[in-house]
Amino acid sequence: MDPGGARPQFELAYRRFLDADDPLGAYSALAEAVHTFFFECARFQPLDQWIEEYSRLSSRYPIELPDELEARLSAAMLHAFMYRRPRAVDLDHWAARLKAALLRTYDPERRVALGPYLLYYCLWKGDIATGAWAMETMRASAEAASHLGRILWAVPFFCLCDAGKPASEYCGRC
Repeated sequence: MDPGGARPQFELAYRRFLDADDPLGAYSALAEAVHTFFFECARFQPLDQWIEEYSRLSSRYPIELPDELEARLSAAMLHAFMYRRPRAVDLDHWAARLKAALLRTYDPERRVALGPYLLYYCLWKGDIATGAWAMETMRASAEAASHLGRILWAVPFFCLCDAGKPASEYCGRC
């Protein structure tokens, strides 16, 4: 997997979606381009341009997004602001959007994949109640998720809650 290598493809897709006047494609490509930074765990400074790009995109296309895209975009932007603008007032806005999107989705894979974004923000901020909600949402979703989904649930739980037990106790059939 090469997130940094994938980024130029998402950037190209983003420009092409803009040229084609396809806002859903543009929002999706922007979200995935932003996600590549977190999977790469390298330089986060270029996120500034994507934060600005989102501002331009949302001004051009102020539309309601489908729930799945809203969840992916909200998770991406929440972490973009956490890494690049940790004092921005937008953080609470993106956390609220992500929580609302997680409430609207019943896809267990989506919940266990995007729940950690909200969880880490809540722990970072000290919002224990919402963090506990995110953990419970992931736990309940993991029961209906694939093997990978159960692993995605187990990692934050194992790391944050009870490192003394084997991960297999948290994801069932590991």
